[in-house]
Amino acid sequence: MGAVNEVPWHNTRMSDLKSHRRADANSHRGALIGLVVCLLLVLAGLALVYALKRMSDVQDCVMQGRTNCAPIDSNQTAN
Repeated sequence: MGAVNEVPWHNTRMSDLKSHRRADANSHRGALIGLVVCLLLVLAGLALVYALKRMSDVQDCVMQGRTNCAPIDSNQTAN
């Protein structure tokens, strides 16, 4: 004999399945957000490395006693 307030087994399984799907969607969203954050950190690190390299080249030039250490723009055409 079953109790009056018992929930049929198929209803509990469906609600469990829906809650698992919702949890899976949340975990995928979190993983994607983490991936985007990691990619942004890598890109920021690369930009920092390139900026430090340019500054280091200018400092090396100045430390050698040169006076014209500005980078030359090779894209300009001579008129």
